[in-house]
Amino acid sequence: MAALRRRQRGQALIIIFLGTLLIGSAMSGGSGLFHTGRQVPELRERANVVIQDETRREAVGTMLDTIEKELKSYAGDRAALEKDAFAAFDNHAATRSDFEILFARADSLNGKARETFLAHRESLRSRINAEEWTALWAPPKTESIEAFKNYGEKQGQ
Repeated sequence: MAALRRRQRGQALIIIFLGTLLIGSAMSGGSGLFHTGRQVPELRERANVVIQDETRREAVGTMLDTIEKELKSYAGDRAALEKDAFAAFDNHAATRSDFEILFARADSLNGKARETFLAHRESLRSRINAEEWTALWAPPKTESIEAFKNYGEKQGQ
């Protein structure tokens, strides 16, 4: 019975750890920048269309370059953490404290990423006006039901 509980705790620990890694990576690109589903290249294209003023467009481009560099940096840090985590999983002699160290590293990395990207979001927001900000983050236009019906009729359905 004690062996079963110990194994269940180990499995729960693995699930929690992987969840921490996945949730943390969402901030740095997993679900797009700032949880919008958009990646930096897409935002750069939209900014070039939406922002008419050349100076502000260049400032936004510079900010997006900075964000892209930091995303790559966090990806490297996250990859190193994942490598260490999988090494700990493979090591059957690993203790709870070994995993707590990895949890602390993951929490630190996730917290640092959130703070950094929220600061960049605010900096980006301060560089453009409200209409441009709204247009930059607006969801893509979806086609109406009528467009889908017309498409079906054209296909002979």
